[in-house]
Amino acid sequence: TRHALFAEEWHLYRKDMQIIAGRCTISGMICPVRKDVKGIKLAVPLFLALVFHPAPLKSGQAADLNRAGVELYNAGRFDEGAEKFMEALEMDPSLDEVKRNLARTWAVQGHEQLSHGNLGKAFELVESAIDTWDEDPFSHFLLAAIHLRRSDLHGARREADRSLELDESFFPARELAGDIYYRDGELDRAIAEWDAAGDGLPGRRGALDGKISRARRELDAESGFGRD
Repeated sequence: TRHALFAEEWHLYRKDMQIIAGRCTISGMICPVRKDVKGIKLAVPLFLALVFHPAPLKSGQAADLNRAGVELYNAGRFDEGAEKFMEALEMDPSLDEVKRNLARTWAVQGHEQLSHGNLGKAFELVESAIDTWDEDPFSHFLLAAIHLRRSDLHGARREADRSLELDESFFPARELAGDIYYRDGELDRAIAEWDAAGDGLPGRRGALDGKISRARRELDAESGFGRD
């Protein structure tokens, strides 16, 4: 059914990868690695969840805590990294760079929870990320995905739009926007978003073309029904 067609596929991609300390890198992205039931390693891409290369803060304890948080994040120790960022913000709540780092850490954790189907925990983490820093397209993309999984199309569209407002070239959000339009029966708009997403996600081109072909067949069937 249209309701369930793309419920799982948007965040699972099989790719060649390099395993580093229990993680993997894909085109500069860091993502967790898990195994499916056949033991095949799957990557759950985090898109913009890149290794942090923050601009140096002024010397001081808050800067040291931020630096420690970055190192823990890069080691995949997200809970500990978040604690360091929160400690730094307690010392100086004005540090936007640390807010961004904390928000991205929570968003990454939210993505991991979402990939395992833990929607409630994913929602809490992503909401915390957005409350901390509202200008990350990745966080709004994740919240849109959570709303879509909950069949809240209005919320999903709002957050996908916000993600693309922040970065119109954030192509994962374009694919997700296409999924939302498809679920809402707006097939022409879904096709347009999927086609645009394919320009920036060459590795997804085949899957996106498959979605486009299915939607076009449905449009043709609807047109034929109308003529009869």
